[in-house]
Amino acid sequence: LVVRQQDTLTHVQDLKGKRVATGRGWNAQYLLAVALQQAGLSYQDITPAYVNNAADAIAALQSGSVQAATLWDPFLAAAERQPGLKNLRDGTGLTNNRTFYLSTAHFADSNKALLRTFFSELAKASQWANDKPADVAALLAPQLGINADVLEVASQRRNYNAVPVTPEIVAEQQKLADTFQGLGLIPRKLNVAEAVYPASVLP
Repeated sequence: LVVRQQDTLTHVQDLKGKRVATGRGWNAQYLLAVALQQAGLSYQDITPAYVNNAADAIAALQSGSVQAATLWDPFLAAAERQPGLKNLRDGTGLTNNRTFYLSTAHFADSNKALLRTFFSELAKASQWANDKPADVAALLAPQLGINADVLEVASQRRNYNAVPVTPEIVAEQQKLADTFQGLGLIPRKLNVAEAVYPASVLP
């Protein structure tokens, strides 16, 4: 959650009654919702200003049309370097912001050896990425059009690793799904556990 220094907002509670730029279904929208909850507020205590991308969120914040913006790396790392902006609250202790590898059950049933090979090779690439954030940044910079020094900061804050989906991870995702249902983004209650493949294919 990024704010302007000139607006003298120091706590999430200070967002009450304020306009916040975010996107529907963004990981950072979930951060906003749970950060407000932790601060004793609800999503209804702020006025969301929905945007389509991080650039629009930053522009809205810099113009003063909103008092906060939700961002994620590497756009967060870039915003933190801009004069006059500061990070009000990050996801520490609120969300692990995971990504997932998706497959049909039929494909996984039929290709377990292939999947183990994939995750074995992925583990090697992940270890390299965790050990060499500067090299990751140099590799991604021309593809993403973002300065390598900004990407290096973002890469240092990321853990490149694949793990089995545990009951704790299922519970995290269930909370996310329930939160988005409460915001009207998901029309009905989802049972996240039903979408989890019943056996690990990690080597």
